[in-house]
Amino acid sequence: MTTQHTPGPWEIIESNGQIETTVCGPIKATYRRTRNVSDEERTANMAAMEIEAMANAHLIAAAPALLAAAEVIARTKAIRTQLELYDPKALEQIEASIKQAKEGAA
Repeated sequence: MTTQHTPGPWEIIESNGQIETTVCGPIKATYRRTRNVSDEERTANMAAMEIEAMANAHLIAAAPALLAAAEVIARTKAIRTQLELYDPKALEQIEASIKQAKEGAA
């Protein structure tokens, strides 16, 4: 299964200290605005951008549940013990992801 959302890492860009923020990442779909692009290609490009935008929205909407699940994993002693034994890098990634979600980019 291929992901359709914008791959990470994403960053938050604040607009001159204003409330508005933008979440940015390396966008896969691009809209080319040139006179030489056919209507069909323009329509296909826009459709690809809409698919990616919707996938991003689903990922953002799921973020609170993903954070809660990561916190359960990080604080459950039996799971931590197994991860420390078999996959310590995974535990480090989980803890770093929690920290990033709560405090911002590392």
